[in-house]
Amino acid sequence: MTAPDWPPPPDPRSPTPVLRGRFCTSCGAALSASARFCPSCGVPVGAFGWPGAAQDHPKVTLDGTRYQLATFWRRAGASLIDGVAWSTVTQVLTVRLQGPLRSFQPANEEEFYDFLAELVPATLSMVVLMGVLGAVVFIALEAYGWTPGKAALGLRVVRSDGRRPGLVHGTARYGSKALSALVFYLGYLWMLWDSDRQTWHDKASSTYVVSLEGAPAPQANTFGPLAVSGGVWVWATLTLASIAFLTAATLAVAAALPRNGEDYRRFFEGLSNESRPRAQLAPPAAHLVPDTSRIQRIELV
Repeated sequence: MTAPDWPPPPDPRSPTPVLRGRFCTSCGAALSASARFCPSCGVPVGAFGWPGAAQDHPKVTLDGTRYQLATFWRRAGASLIDGVAWSTVTQVLTVRLQGPLRSFQPANEEEFYDFLAELVPATLSMVVLMGVLGAVVFIALEAYGWTPGKAALGLRVVRSDGRRPGLVHGTARYGSKALSALVFYLGYLWMLWDSDRQTWHDKASSTYVVSLEGAPAPQANTFGPLAVSGGVWVWATLTLASIAFLTAATLAVAAALPRNGEDYRRFFEGLSNESRPRAQLAPPAAHLVPDTSRIQRIELV
């Protein structure tokens, strides 16, 4: 073989490789190779690109469209991104709300207890506010079909008819995550041996987490009927009832707390007295009691 014959010319009968395109996980718009945000809807598309779909990965057919099911590690990575993002938001809000507490310098003990009488109910109210805010945000994201972490890693939540989850399915999915967290997060690990890679909250909300390696089907960007199964309605109702009950109970406790600093003083003084060790004084033995009559006889002599 001579030098001009190397490398050999390509075989015209071999198939031409097809380059996999990149598409937005939210609106389906085509993305360039260097795009970091969708030019149509502004959703972040991630810094790692979309890996090619393996042929042996399990797939699911929803309303005529075949999707690749998301892997455990990609879902774990999306949850980590969501957790860091929400923790950052709550930390910023907490620092802003705790500004008066950091700058407070009581001049005396009475002023401290008066401030404590205002701080405790306000803290409980802040906990309720943060909890309700978190529930509203995550229910909205679940209803839309993606969170920031899922959007960054090219994942989408779709229900059994291939559409966005919607409000009822999103509420059921958010609430049933508490069930998946029971028994050492067994519900989350369930997808490792489930044929459809569903967690317990996936099954409770009739949803699938799929990996969008290409353009999503048109129905994946639309909302359908409110729910497609009765079990989803049950979980959605339980979720809303639980949120309402916890909110009302916490606000009731905050309203029942005393607003007088003197009450808090007596409360903490009572705890201090209860924590002190009490000496168990036994009555003196009979042979240790002095005989005063003999002492008097001695003095008289």
